[in-house]
Amino acid sequence: MTEVVFLMWPVPKIAIACQGGGSHAAFAAGVLRALLAPQFRDRYQLLALSGTPGGAVCAALVWSGLIRGGADEAGRRLLSFWRDVEVQDALDAVANFWAVSSARLPVSAEISPYLYSPVAEPRLRDLLSRHLDLASLPSEPHRRAKPKLLIGATDITRGVGVAFEGETLIYDELVASAAVPPALSRRAHA
Repeated sequence: MTEVVFLMWPVPKIAIACQGGGSHAAFAAGVLRALLAPQFRDRYQLLALSGTPGGAVCAALVWSGLIRGGADEAGRRLLSFWRDVEVQDALDAVANFWAVSSARLPVSAEISPYLYSPVAEPRLRDLLSRHLDLASLPSEPHRRAKPKLLIGATDITRGVGVAFEGETLIYDELVASAAVPPALSRRAHA
């Protein structure tokens, strides 16, 4: 008699680090959405997410969706956020073109960020409150601990990196990590 033996490999445990910086964050969002798709989500066990600037936002959106309702909710939150950030009309397209074109000029001007208040910060806070909605997450740290979330930022007064954890995450910590592009500010009060 022949016996058939099926070997079951353990599901790999993974942690995902999301890089920020405009197109890098958009790429991270696309990869995360693909990994959350039904055909892939059972192939791994997600233990942790981390990120800096835009990658921190992507990681936080996925983390909050997973805590709330699973992979479908995580993908929905991520897509919804990025749809709100994309070019919506001709004015957005012109502002985007101007920002990219001016960044490519062979001259630059150094302006201290301490001379003005960040014009895009209200827009980012609005997007985070709508799509991340920290207030609706469970308040118990143990319910916010799986998967683990780490948000990277730099403490410029001491010159050291800091990591904020999902168990106690607040919007100020995500904003501290973010490098907010000026183009987001146009719809800040829309």
